[in-house]
Amino acid sequence: MSRRRPPLSIVALLSLVGCYFVDPSVTSPIPGECNEAECGPAPGAPNIECDDGSIGGPSCERNQDDQCAWVIRECPEADDECTPQECGPAPAAPNFLCDDGSVGGPGPCVRNDDGVCAWTFRDCPP
Repeated sequence: MSRRRPPLSIVALLSLVGCYFVDPSVTSPIPGECNEAECGPAPGAPNIECDDGSIGGPSCERNQDDQCAWVIRECPEADDECTPQECGPAPAAPNFLCDDGSVGGPGPCVRNDDGVCAWTFRDCPP
């Protein structure tokens, strides 16, 4: 009894498909991207969620030399300046000179820990 060989086109197709399956533990399946195995051991720093929703901390990325390496992403600085609309009118209280030479009275409008802008007031030191 003779065995029938599969048509050459099926063998060629299976060989071609096999070329596209890459072990993701060795290289990233997405061109231009890196995976952690390509970068080596991860730094001991944790990842954190930044105020703007982005992620800060270690990231395995391709550098200008086309090599995969760990970079530490910093969180963008939050824009903490208050707008005049957030502050409202300045207090009508006057500033005054303290005994130690510093200035007391209404100070700048700043964003507090709750994210609300408010005018500050500086008392003279005792």
